[in-house]
Amino acid sequence: MSSFRANSSIRGILKVLLCVLLASALCFTSGCRLLSKDNLAALFSRTENTEPRDQTEENEPDETEPDETGSGTDGKDKSGGDQRAVYTMDLTLDTVAHSIGGSVTVDVFNYSDDEWDSLCFRDYPSLFTADNDYDLTVDGKISDILNIKDEDNDRDLKMERSTEDVSVVYIEMKDAIKPGETRRISFDFVSYVPLLEDRYGYTNDMYNLSNFYPVLAVYEEGDWVAHPYFVNGECFYSLVSDYFVTFHTPSDMTVACSGEETMAEEGTWSVEALSVRDISAVIGKDLKVVTDEADGVQVNCYYTEDKRWAEIAVKAGVTAIEAFDEAFGPYPYPEIDIIQTYLFAGGMEYPSIVLIYKDFESSKDPDATLSTVVAHEIAHQWFYSLVGDDQYDEAWLDESFASYAEYVYMETYLDEDEIEGRVDYVQDIMGGDSFTNMGNTLRLNRPYDDFGDDDSYVYTAYYYGKVFLYRLREAMGKEDFTLMMKAYVKEFSNEVATTEDFVDYVHTYAGDNEDVDKLLQVFLPGVE
Repeated sequence: MSSFRANSSIRGILKVLLCVLLASALCFTSGCRLLSKDNLAALFSRTENTEPRDQTEENEPDETEPDETGSGTDGKDKSGGDQRAVYTMDLTLDTVAHSIGGSVTVDVFNYSDDEWDSLCFRDYPSLFTADNDYDLTVDGKISDILNIKDEDNDRDLKMERSTEDVSVVYIEMKDAIKPGETRRISFDFVSYVPLLEDRYGYTNDMYNLSNFYPVLAVYEEGDWVAHPYFVNGECFYSLVSDYFVTFHTPSDMTVACSGEETMAEEGTWSVEALSVRDISAVIGKDLKVVTDEADGVQVNCYYTEDKRWAEIAVKAGVTAIEAFDEAFGPYPYPEIDIIQTYLFAGGMEYPSIVLIYKDFESSKDPDATLSTVVAHEIAHQWFYSLVGDDQYDEAWLDESFASYAEYVYMETYLDEDEIEGRVDYVQDIMGGDSFTNMGNTLRLNRPYDDFGDDDSYVYTAYYYGKVFLYRLREAMGKEDFTLMMKAYVKEFSNEVATTEDFVDYVHTYAGDNEDVDKLLQVFLPGVE
């Protein structure tokens, strides 16, 4: 996510930090979560060998090779491979009741060593009621989830909501799902869409449908992960799945969605989204589209009125994909949809679709702001979507990486001295070369609830992390850093990475490097 519009307290603080950037055509103001502006056209081809290059005898990489199983967080293949979860949904958007719902079947694969006598789904729409905990003025309702059935055993099932968090829903299994077993679960649901300019909400005739359906939680270390929701960031954590979705809408509305969407007939849209962590859709009236191509990827921008806005966004999307292909490896999907929409933040990422705030005119340089927000959100296609992470516990693994990618993007149109000046400015705020002023606040791998306030979360996940990665690239050298990033992305594609996984790759590719060790001690203390 990028936060162009912030609450008043964060906005005031950010003016100090961002003034130089704004004055330098890197204008973007952010709030719930921050975005900078950056970008690099990397050096190496998509097919280049990513093995650590030969080093001197005293600077050899560690002999321990990365885990070839691609095991993610606990030595287990959480992607499930061909046995990942499969969602089949037939859904209807009701623009009178402002609801989305229908029938769902989920083929659930038990990738753990434990029997599952219950399943946990996250129902985020139920949080948007009038008495919500987020100071939002909304008119949503608790979702309806009914007709739950174990199809393989022909058993009706019951659900129970957590008394502490209504978005946490448990389905009790009458027949436990054994390790390695796949079970088909079906249910009907209706989620109520609030009047809200946000990732989940509607304004005028535009429906942002993100995190809108019950999604299976992650089972980890003997329990289901159920992080609390928060507005100014992401708590989302889910594994790669396949989706086959039919949307029924009013005939004058267009569907843009994760995956590839086709209109079967007026008012009926089919979506196939493979190897994605979740899906998001934007459904609206009078949507027009501008299209281009980057490295064989179709880049679409959906807009309502301002074609120039769309042309700028598409150009930024093409440039970003080409640069990130070189820096991180190939873009993972056939297309990317960029959506001009109503949004609280500057942008929001989902697999193969990014939601972008419709109007940056209050920014000092609206075009630069738009371009950078688009680049940041597209970078999340590599970091969060392709390489997964627990966004609540280790937000830096996607937000810091997407923010660093802004420097990669910037390198397509700014020279090295200009970028270095922006990095230096942020680093001065952080304590200068020695990073002496910040104490433990520079530690990146912290869960959301470890931060005292949203300001600290934003600075750490967005700014401190991007400076760390930029300085890490300097310390390793661009060639070794790029090889390392490509290898890391390849290893953890469609899986879940942790801070420890990333540090393992740093050690492997950096070898015995005192400058690298110092950076790790400051930003990731205690991580071996």
